[in-house]
Amino acid sequence: MAGRKETVSDDEILRLFLESPDPFLVTNEIADQLGFSNTGARKRLYSLAEEGYIEFKKAGNSPAWWLTDAGREFLETGSSALPIGIVERELRAAVVATMLLAIVAGVLVELAPI
Repeated sequence: MAGRKETVSDDEILRLFLESPDPFLVTNEIADQLGFSNTGARKRLYSLAEEGYIEFKKAGNSPAWWLTDAGREFLETGSSALPIGIVERELRAAVVATMLLAIVAGVLVELAPI
């Protein structure tokens, strides 16, 4: 079967950054190394960026991508623990939801006939 492997893990993508002598990579370099199309590589890279494992900055027409501390930790420990920024965001959302639920419950108690 020609072409790239059926699946490429996040670990394999992140290792490209770790093993590269360059401080950053551009999309087409990553796509070429993985056997992906530029579009396919870009989708995976944006997903890894959302998870906090890599970051990017637009450099001309193509983003420049680099490995974050969370990405290095993921590779070192094999842990898929969420980066702290994502944990904080989810925790804030849970607190807000709990507060709203408490407010709604309080209003319902006040409206309930005795």
